[in-house]
Amino acid sequence: VHDGFVFPIDAISEKEARAVRADLESAEAELADDPKKLMLLRSYPDRLLPSFDKLIRNPNLIESVSPILGTNLMVWSSGLFIKEANTSKVVT
Repeated sequence: VHDGFVFPIDAISEKEARAVRADLESAEAELADDPKKLMLLRSYPDRLLPSFDKLIRNPNLIESVSPILGTNLMVWSSGLFIKEANTSKVVT
């Protein structure tokens, strides 16, 4: 623990991370014409995509935070805030 952060945590492999990203991007493409459903996907990915459900239950992640937070854990929220690369939008 350093300044309130625990790092690095190798919770998933690069291959697994790419698969989760591909799953999200596939779902985003499928919902591209429906802004309301797209917002729900980004707000609740763990409830709509099995890959994100698996991610929040990852034993490596749980083992890493359990010494600090205890073993009785619950994910309250897993919303995504996405700032796409090469856009003119500003995030402050």
